Amino acid sequence: MQQDNINITLLCIESKKINIVTLPNCPGCEKVKSIFKELEIFEHCNLIKLNEIDEDDYDALVNELEKITNTRKCPMVFIGNEYIGNDNRIEDMYIVGSLKKTLLEKLELDIKEKEEEF
Repeated sequence: MQQDNINITLLCIESKKINIVTLPNCPGCEKVKSIFKELEIFEHCNLIKLNEIDEDDYDALVNELEKITNTRKCPMVFIGNEYIGNDNRIEDMYIVGSLKKTLLEKLELDIKEKEEEF
């Protein structure tokens, strides 16, 4: 992959609504996907699978992502063109209800109401 292709991947992060940078066999990646499935918005997610990036270009892409996110840890979750965080941050936002609020504000999506269990 040339620099142009790295830029295309990064542009994809900006142009899609919800982007999840993932790796296979990543428990955190599965956790994030599960949360978005529970909210019934997984169909609005774009998965950027790092394992499908050419080996020669992997480091360059991850270095570019690190400049944006200050981390190399997957998953990396973007909402709109804003980096939101990793699995722990998404889970925390989900638990306190701010993930739904953020999604509604940024994406204007109909999100399934999470039933509170007391």
